Amino acid sequence: MALYLLVTSYAVMAAAGLAVELLFRAAGLVPTVRNAAVIEAPLACNYTSILNIFFLALAAALVWRFVQTGGADMLRMMNEPMPMEDTP
Repeated sequence: MALYLLVTSYAVMAAAGLAVELLFRAAGLVPTVRNAAVIEAPLACNYTSILNIFFLALAAALVWRFVQTGGADMLRMMNEPMPMEDTP
């Protein structure tokens, strides 16, 4: 079922993209001259770099804590059905 949904969704998206391209070409909305300038941003150490490093360290600490406290075992346990209890 998942493979059917994948193939169907892909086919519909591809057909829609092709239809949009053909409509734009028919309407003459596709540019013929491209004069875009590509400028690469230089590497810089600013506040976003510091925040990226800080949150990378925070994420690493949280992953380490998850692994050390048995998080993987808990996730495996959650994937199994609960045992049935006998109730009077």
